[in-house]
Amino acid sequence: MMPEFRRLLAALVLAAAACVSPAGADEEGASADGAGVAQIDLGDLPPRAEETCFYSRDIDRFTALSDSFVLVEDRGVAHYLLTLLPGCVGVDRSLRIALISDLQRVCANAAPRIGYDGPGGPETCPIIKIEAVEDRAAAERLVEMRSR
Repeated sequence: MMPEFRRLLAALVLAAAACVSPAGADEEGASADGAGVAQIDLGDLPPRAEETCFYSRDIDRFTALSDSFVLVEDRGVAHYLLTLLPGCVGVDRSLRIALISDLQRVCANAAPRIGYDGPGGPETCPIIKIEAVEDRAAAERLVEMRSR
């Protein structure tokens, strides 16, 4: 019984290996670059984002990317993606967004909020996460990936 199992297992392994070929390989199994190494597409990995804090006095601009995410720019040098508590309505259509915090150094664990013009008047929304991102494009990509 055991030799039959080993033969079956070996046949399955060989069949699986025959079905898998490196990216860019032609019919003979040689890769286009000659290295014979499978290529990995890193395009679907999220951009780098690191939880952080920032100083409110350094903030230049707020941009609502959706009702759940706001991009904050720090004098054009640093960019921060704010994740808001779910349920905030009208953030993405607001013309005015402001930061509300008791401290100059704004961290998510210190209960900061944003204030904005909501559909029925002034609203506030808690910030639950602050992440440093490379730029606006990276923030938009993260929002797209997280909104799926």
